[in-house]
Amino acid sequence: MATMTPPTRPAPVPQAGRAAAWASRNVWIWSLAAALALWLLADALTGTFSVKLLLVNASLATFLALAGVAQMIVITSGDGSFDLSLPYVITISAMLSAGILGRAHSGAVYGIVLALAAGTVIGCVNGALTAVLKMPAMVASLSIGYVVYSAILILENLHFTGVSTTLSNFLRAETGGAAVVLAVTAILGVLVAVLLAATVYGRNLHAMGQSRPAAQLSGIPVNRMIVYNFALAGLLGAVVGVLLAAYDGGAFQNIGDVYLLGSVAAVVVGGVPVTGGRSSVPATMLGALVMTLLVTVLEVSKLAAGVQDILEGVAVIVIVVLAQLGRTRQSR
Repeated sequence: MATMTPPTRPAPVPQAGRAAAWASRNVWIWSLAAALALWLLADALTGTFSVKLLLVNASLATFLALAGVAQMIVITSGDGSFDLSLPYVITISAMLSAGILGRAHSGAVYGIVLALAAGTVIGCVNGALTAVLKMPAMVASLSIGYVVYSAILILENLHFTGVSTTLSNFLRAETGGAAVVLAVTAILGVLVAVLLAATVYGRNLHAMGQSRPAAQLSGIPVNRMIVYNFALAGLLGAVVGVLLAAYDGGAFQNIGDVYLLGSVAAVVVGGVPVTGGRSSVPATMLGALVMTLLVTVLEVSKLAAGVQDILEGVAVIVIVVLAQLGRTRQSR
């Protein structure tokens, strides 16, 4: 009589393995660790333990965080895509909103809508050139960026600047160092995170980022998605422009320049791969906080400006390498 062998139970996963798997799915843990380390270093250099220092830096990082999320959406789409028109979108949106909001109280809503519409339209044009004419994303966005820059020069010559004191006071209002703009950015970040994680659009975005030919064969409208991606990036860039102009008390010709390399750095430092196919809003926003805290630490150190620039570059390289090593160990 044959004996029945009881089914074998799967071997339990070690606790360390579970932690490694969790960390590999949540890449924001690395940028969070870097941000906390830089905060503690800044506290050590100043000789005080200050939560307010962290909150102030978080408030200042909000604009870079949103710009980073905008860049991340384009990067996630794959094919080596970057939006090089982002700083120009931020600038023209800041100038449009500040100019209209600063001239007439009745034009408040109109000024914001116009600025957001401008950013969205610029994004759509970037997407159309990339999808229809098959131009590389960087070439298309850089070309449109120069066109937008010409419009910026015209607006600058017309003295199209100003500010809404009501919106400015609202965004700058703070409690314990945390400005209202930080809460606004957090809400926007949650909305984008939900869009990317829980909608058909988000699933299609990640699929095309992993392989555009495979996404095309599976029925995903890749060309339409390219336009959607750039349009969303343009809209978020316009939001940055509106918030930045109100918070800073005005707009000027080069207000968006620092957000070109800065937005890419936030994505990279946050641990999101530039090869596309994966995204993380929290990681990118924390990457922006890391970059902001890094600047604060270097300023507190009172080193020469040239030395600060060198150390900033070295620090970014070290952070990225350490995060990559951590992810490599987890994948083994």
